[in-house]
Amino acid sequence: MAAYVWHFLAAFFALFIFAAPVAADEVVLKGAGEKVTLIAGNTLSAEPVLIGLRMKMKPGWHTYWRAPGDSGIAPTFDWSASKNVTTLELLWPVPERFDAEGDITFGYAGEVIWPVLVRVTDPAKPLVLHLNMSYGVCNNICVPNAVRLALTVFPTASEQAIIGNAEGGAIRASLLRVPVAPEPPVKVTAKLNGEELQVVLAGVSGTPVFIPEVTRGFWFGPPQVSRSGADVTYKMPVEIGKGQKLKDTTVTMVFAGPETAIEAKVKVE
Repeated sequence: MAAYVWHFLAAFFALFIFAAPVAADEVVLKGAGEKVTLIAGNTLSAEPVLIGLRMKMKPGWHTYWRAPGDSGIAPTFDWSASKNVTTLELLWPVPERFDAEGDITFGYAGEVIWPVLVRVTDPAKPLVLHLNMSYGVCNNICVPNAVRLALTVFPTASEQAIIGNAEGGAIRASLLRVPVAPEPPVKVTAKLNGEELQVVLAGVSGTPVFIPEVTRGFWFGPPQVSRSGADVTYKMPVEIGKGQKLKDTTVTMVFAGPETAIEAKVKVE
């Protein structure tokens, strides 16, 4: 994933991107006043086509990450009715933590853009996207919702460059927040000490937020965070379900900070 994203970015910034008519269905939802839209970041002259799925929420509201935590609702995406698509990949920017007593969830507050990379079958024909999306948004209450969205990106013969368009810039900024595997000197280790998990993130600046992605059977409490030099240590209580084993289990760990978007698969010692 890391190499793919970065190679795409390098190629994207090196290309001239040409204008094309774009038709979109924008839907204002009734559930909690949020707005969900599909936006185009480039045209069929670039490969892959860069699309964004944007959700804007009212102040105080948030939606959820792919692993929503204790009580969240993970969004689902059905693109099966789309046309002129060879491959389609939706990417997940790093989320936030929402810690409450006895309830820890992960997601996005205010606004989120999910980057979507689409490879078309025939660049001479329009790309037609149809999305059925189910999700939840929460404040003091949680509201489940569903929406149908459509976006058509047309081919063009125009030679006029539109580098730096606002929609494309917003999607690319979100693309940079998609977590990638750590590279030296960054390293992640994890050790289970009784009912406490200690995770060390070495070789980083700042104090990124720790976000575990786990299957059912484990619960990680809020971490105590400390820093020594370039290393950040996270110590947290762990509840392990009956018949489950955390030691020697590989856990996906995400670290999110202003300058950090890391995803590491770590075997617990």
